[in-house]
This record gives sequence, structure tokens and C-alpha cells, in this order.
Amino acid sequence: MCRCVLVVLCLASLIPACAALDPPAWEAAIADGKAAAAAGNPRVAAAAFARALALAEADDRDGLRTADSLTCLGILAFHRGVEQLGNAYYHTIDLHFTGAREWDAVETPVRPHYNAIAYGDPHPIAAHRAQAAFKEAAAAFNRAHGIRVLALKTDDPALLAAAGNLAAAFSLQGKPAPARSLLAAALAAAPAETPLAATLQSNLAAVEANTIRYPRTYAFSRLSAAQQQAAEALLRQALAVRVNIYGSDSPQALMSLLQLGHLFADANPRLAARQLAQALAIAKKRYPPDSHNVLAVADALAATYRNSSELHADEERLFNELDADITAVAGARSARRIPALLRLGWHYGIYGTPAQAREPLLAALQLAEAAGEDSTAVADVLECILRHSTVGEPAARDAWRARAQAIRAKAWGAVSVRMAEHIFDGQRYEPDHKVRADQLARVRAIFERVFAPDTPEMLALTLADDEHGEPLFFQKPEQQQARIDRMAAVYGDTHPALTPLLLRYGKGARRWEYTPQIEANTRRAVAIQEAAVGPDSPEMADALWELQEICYRTGHDAERETVLLRGLAIQERIYGKGDLRRLSPWLDALTETYACLQRLADQEAVLRRILGPQRPEPGDDPVDMSYRTADLAAVLKAQGKFAEAEPYYLRMLANEEKEYGVNHFHLNFPLRALAEFYEAWGKPEKAQPMWERSHALSMQEPNFSNDVMEQLAANYLKLNQVDRAEAAYAVYLDAINQRHPGKPEAGLWRLLDWAEFEVKAGRYSEARAHFRQAAALPRPHDLRLYLDRRIAIGLGDAAFGLKEFPEAETQYRQAVAALRAVAENSTYDLGRLVATEEQLAITLRALNRPDDAAAIAHTAKADRERLEARTAEDEANARARETPLRRRF
Repeated sequence: MCRCVLVVLCLASLIPACAALDPPAWEAAIADGKAAAAAGNPRVAAAAFARALALAEADDRDGLRTADSLTCLGILAFHRGVEQLGNAYYHTIDLHFTGAREWDAVETPVRPHYNAIAYGDPHPIAAHRAQAAFKEAAAAFNRAHGIRVLALKTDDPALLAAAGNLAAAFSLQGKPAPARSLLAAALAAAPAETPLAATLQSNLAAVEANTIRYPRTYAFSRLSAAQQQAAEALLRQALAVRVNIYGSDSPQALMSLLQLGHLFADANPRLAARQLAQALAIAKKRYPPDSHNVLAVADALAATYRNSSELHADEERLFNELDADITAVAGARSARRIPALLRLGWHYGIYGTPAQAREPLLAALQLAEAAGEDSTAVADVLECILRHSTVGEPAARDAWRARAQAIRAKAWGAVSVRMAEHIFDGQRYEPDHKVRADQLARVRAIFERVFAPDTPEMLALTLADDEHGEPLFFQKPEQQQARIDRMAAVYGDTHPALTPLLLRYGKGARRWEYTPQIEANTRRAVAIQEAAVGPDSPEMADALWELQEICYRTGHDAERETVLLRGLAIQERIYGKGDLRRLSPWLDALTETYACLQRLADQEAVLRRILGPQRPEPGDDPVDMSYRTADLAAVLKAQGKFAEAEPYYLRMLANEEKEYGVNHFHLNFPLRALAEFYEAWGKPEKAQPMWERSHALSMQEPNFSNDVMEQLAANYLKLNQVDRAEAAYAVYLDAINQRHPGKPEAGLWRLLDWAEFEVKAGRYSEARAHFRQAAALPRPHDLRLYLDRRIAIGLGDAAFGLKEFPEAETQYRQAVAALRAVAENSTYDLGRLVATEEQLAITLRALNRPDDAAAIAHTAKADRERLEARTAEDEANARARETPLRRRF
């Protein structure tokens, strides 16, 4: 896993020569503490440094000794926090140069997993303890820095080094602003072209990365373009200084190359690989091939290879070469080969097959067993195989798990807290939820004997299933809310650790039912995140995305637009405006919002941005862009931009043909859309082949075929192909009649449909005869008024076509009177009333009665205004009814 490496100042560099008295007791305490720390005895070291602090505080004449003692204690606490995180995430490979003596006194790197702490991730038990250690370190560094500010010159290296340490502690607490300010001030005061300046530059670049905190994702990968350029400039300055002072093959140069490689890991894997390959070459020259230094750089390079599909094969070559180097030095039967073999097995597990992964992983197990059947090395290998591969049958994997835990239990105690923490960390990688539940039950049995119910340890255990999200996703809302409340009771109501759980609450609750608590929790998460990282931070993107989803579901479309534009601006700063692959979810949601707001011009602009401004060519869309092409075509059509819309309709059809083939039933949908487009454009001759082809394909589904046949008949009429229209409509009516077999009114419906078709075909005498025949037939009581109105309008249309205008007037007036009686209760009937009134006005003009025609036209105009107002009201009511249950619920 890639991550940047935060550089802090080593203990030796922070103990300047004492200015006044030099009590042997204080010196002895400091020396004892440093020796204990170097020997790996932090408790002894802490006691010695505390003794030194007490001696220094007793001597009021020398405040710098107090500052130096505090700094030693701070660094010890800082390392304790880092190691606590390292234990919690020991399965990851972090850069950790253990040989501090090989480095310049002011450049000692450590291995923080600060992404988890900065984000406030509460799930690993150690995270809470690490946070406490970093707070302790910051308190010590703060006091020491204050003493030095009063006592030392601005450009004193000890003062600048103390600022660097304090900044590191702030950064690991998730406080980048004070860390950045301290480092910038220290860098401005530091002498240029010095190792101290290079260290401060590297630290400042690391803090810039830490402003983009994101769990389990390398920090540099989410920097904006401007931040990335600033970090690159700082790192290249540090590299130039280190190369000039120490040489191009120095560990100091290696450090800068490593950070540069991390910087480019996501944006430019090839460039990152070149930087890391240089760093690996330096590491191989200076350290044994199986040293942590070489392995850590190799892991960073391998992770970069994984970021590019073109470089995957280089990872296999890398670990094969690493294994060959170790074999050449230590021999084929040496346990020193284990790390390289494990990495090779993991690579095959990701990109190869279990059979390929099996050989190197089991070879590593054999080498570990050669050192002792019950050695911790065997447990390490077994756990790595279980976590990072699928090698082995279920029964074998169960046996390996039991064996590894037995080895750990023998070393630590079967019911020890350390054993429980180890099981707790390992269960997160179990794909089988039953196995995870069994492991968590073991942890709970131990924890309940040691910890109180509301301690961070028990809370972490309660929230263990949240680690991957899926179990939480299936929890009911009230269960999720209880977890949130328990976390808030321990960490506080505004702790950033609440943010991911609050956001996931809504996702899980959507599986059950919508409640106002979903919106409340989402808005609470956004507020917490804004307070923690700032309103324009890239880390706001995830919270804003969930908020826009809430706005969609609750019908707050105007607010949704604001949220989407804000999130889109953040994403554009991170990835650039041209990275449509990453921006497309936001742009798609924005087009959906503009559709809800009925802002067609804005919707068109966003769709054109996604698809590109060029005039489209048929069939040049990938499959996942086809629906956007259809959306843009529909938006252009709705605005009356038919000439601009046509290429997109053709492009949509070509895309579907490419995806499904030319004879697939699915093509009915783009064919109908294209045919309806041509009809709306007034080009029925272009629509006809689309309708005919759609009908041929729709024969696979009779009901669909009937609808297409009706449209095809109407198209034939527009082209004055009456015989073809009559044949098509007859088929359509026969099919419709078959839907109501045995019903006495079926014949009546067919007769009316056929008479109305004859009116459209201009066969008015036949139409009138059929309408009169229909009027003589018995009608269902509940439909009598509707059918009377329909017959009256039909007889009026037939009389008008025969130029029998007095008869037409009589029929239209009957229909108007009947429709007005029901128009207040039905938008459909009001529309029929307006159309009949307008036709009556035309009839009166034909009778040369302009005053009567004007009066009816005036009434029709008023009714049309009522119709438009009612239609708008109905649409608004429909949207209001729809919003609580929009489709994503």
C-alpha cells in the first residue's frame, strides 16, 4: 500500500549543548532514556525522560533543559502512537528505516498510518490509543516549542526542529492547518540549501498530502492539481538539496525519490515508477535485499505498477528479481526468501490464478516451518496466506487459521488482550461472515472480562461489522442509530469518526423505509465534515454526494443543484475539468436535476459537455454513453431543435444496433423514438420506414405489436396511403377486440374506433353511418355519457367533412354542453371541450356567423387558459406526490 512518509527529528538532534549548568544527573537520565529507546524498551525510556524532566524543572535557571526533556518524551509518545497504528495495520508494508544511525541526525523517518487517525477511524482498537499518544506528543511539543521561542533565535536549528515535530503531531491528529503554518514559518527561517531545509520541505509536502485525508487510500492521490504542483516543487527542492549534500545514491536522496513516486502514483503511474525504480536501486546498493528498507520501496513500486493496467506484468518481474537477489545472498533454503515469495503469491492471487499463487505461498510456508513448526514465522505466513489469497480448500484454511491462532495463543496467552486484539484485526479479512462472527465472539469473551461496556475497545468491537459496510447496510435504521449514539457518547457529537457511519445510515435505511432521520443524519455528517476539513476540501465530495441523493429523494431540486455544483467544483479541482470518467456521476446527476427543474437549456449544456461538442457520427459511442446520447436527443427535440437532434437519434439507433444486433426486439425502443421524432418534425415520410421496421421486430411481442400498428396506420394516413392505413388499422382493431372476448361492448368500441379512423381517412359518409349505427347499440350505463359525447363529436366531424355545417353545429353544441358538465372534474374532458369549442368556432365561420364564432372563440380561449393552468397544477401535484417515493427508494 502506498503512503507518504512523515519525517520527524530524531532524539539525538534535539538535545543541544546546555547553555548553563550541566548536572550529571540530568545528563545521565537523558542518556539512560536514549539507550533504553534504542534497545526497544519504551517504558524504561519514558521513566528516564520523566526523571530528566523533573530534574530540569527543578532548575529554573535553564529552561532549555526542560524543553529538551519534553521533546524526548514527545518523541517517545509520537513513536508509541505510530507503533500502535503499525500493530493495528501490521499486515501492510510501511517504510520504516530502523537503522537511524545511518541517517543524518535530523532525518529519521518513521512509519505512521496517519490516514486512519486523521480520518478518525474508530474501528481498529489501537486507533483510539494512537490518537491519545499523538495528543500527548503534541502537548509535550507545544510546551517545548513555547520555551524555545522565548529562549532561542528565530533561525536556531533546535527551534526549527521543534516546530517540525510539533507540526508532525498536529498532522497526525488531523489538524493540517496549524501543521502547515508551523512548517511554512520554519522553512522561511531555515538556512537555504541545508539538510534541515530539505527536511522541512519534505514535511510540508507530506502535510499538504495529509489535508486530503481519506481512509485506506494514499493521500497524494486526491490532491488537486495546484496542491500536487506545490507538493512536487517542495519535494524536488528537497531532492536537489540532498543530492548536492549527500550524493545521488544517499539514503536522503532515496527518501525524496520515494516521496516523489508516491506523489505521482495515481496521476502518472509511469512517472511514479521511474522515481521509485531509482529509489529501489539506491536501497539495493545500501541495504541487504531482504531488509525492510528494500522491501518497503519494492512494495511502493509494486503498488504503482498495480495502478496501471499496462504495468501489471512488471510487478511479477519485480518480485521474481527480489527473490533471486535474496536467494543469491542467502540460499534457496533460507527463510529470508519468505517476504519475496509471499509478495509473489499475492500478485498471482490478484492477477493470476489460485494454482499460480499456490506454489510461492506454500514454498514460503515450508521455509517458515523449517525454522520451527510452532514458530511465530509460521503464524505470520499462515495469516498472510489467509488474508491475501484464496489458496486452499475451506477445510485446509480452517486448519491453518486454528494453527496460527494456537501459535499466537502459546506466545501471548489464549485469553490475553493482545490475543484478542490480534483476532479482532484479523477477522476483518474473513470473507465468510460466519467465521467473522465466531472470531468476534472470541474477542468479546475476552474483552468483557477486561473492559467496561462503553470504553473505546468495546465500542470498536460493537462496530466491527461496519468495517466493510455490507453488514451495516443490512441493519435496520433503529439498529444503526443505536450504534451512532454509542459512538457519539464515547467520541463526542462532532467527532469526524461519526461521518462515515452517519452517511452509511441513509444507505442502510433505504433498504427498509424512508424516515426524516436519514436526512437529519446526512446533514449532520456534512456539517461535521465541513467543520473538520473546510467547506471546499476534496474530502467533502463524498458527503455532498450523499446530500444530493437526499435532495433528490425529498424533491429539493433547487438545493440539489447547489450541492451538485459545489461537489462538481471540488472534483474538478482534484481531477481537472477534462477527466469526464471521474466527473460523469456528478454531471449525470446534474442533468437529472435540470430535467426535474425543467431547465432544458442547462440540461443540454451538461449533456454536450459529457458527449463532446463535435457533430456526432452514427455508432461512435461506447455502450455506457448511449443513454446520454438519447437524453440529449430528447432535450433538443423538446426545444424544437430538430436539425440538431437528428444526428443524435441516428447515433442512438446505431449504438443499439451495435450492442444488440439489427434484429433484436430491443431495437423497437430506439426505432419508435426516431419515428416519433420525425413525426414531431413534420417528416412522416422519414418516420414510415422506422414504424415499419419497428412493427416487423415487434411481432415477437403481440401487445407491443398492436401499439406499433396503430402508429403505423396513422403514419400511412399522413402520407395519404389510405388503403395501407385501412389494412393496418383493421389488424390493430381486431387485435384490440381480442383483448375483451365475450364482452358485449367490445363490438361497440371497435365500431367507434373504426368510424373515427374513417373520419381521419376522409371517408365521411361511411363514418357517419357507423357513428349512427353505434348510437343505436346498447351502451353500458356507467359509460353512457362518455360514449354520447364521443358519438356527438364524431357525427359533428363527419358532417363538417361533408360540409353540412348546420348539422355539424348541432352535434358540436351537444358535445360542448355535455363536456362542460364534466370538465371541472377531468383535465382530459376539459381538453376535449377546448378542442370541440375551437372546432365549433370554425364551423360558425363557415356558416358566415362571425359574431357567434368570435364569442365561442373567446370562450375557448378562456377554457384553454384554464386547461394550461390545470395541467401545470396537475404536474406539480404529481411531482409532489412522487418526491417522497422517488425511484431510488
